[in-house]
Amino acid sequence: AAPTVAYGRTGYFGIVTPENYEEARAVCFADHGPDRAEVTTEDLADDLVSLLSDPRGARREAQQIRTIIQERYGVDRMVDQIEGVYHRLSERPAPTTW
Repeated sequence: AAPTVAYGRTGYFGIVTPENYEEARAVCFADHGPDRAEVTTEDLADDLVSLLSDPRGARREAQQIRTIIQERYGVDRMVDQIEGVYHRLSERPAPTTW
């Protein structure tokens, strides 16, 4: 997994971490939601230096985010949710008229 620096239509989010992942996701990684600060070369450079100064830590956090995404949005989770809907619908009485 690779570290993520999010920049979108509404501005600069910065480094996505396990701690701020939900906040980043809520604004589609700076593509939606309230306008964020515009990225400056200093902001981007600071974040890149931070990631490059601890590549193992950056990869570890990226792997944690990947695990979160796989657990919440992976194929297995989607299949379980869809099967749950089908199961609940199959337990309902059939309609008497169409």
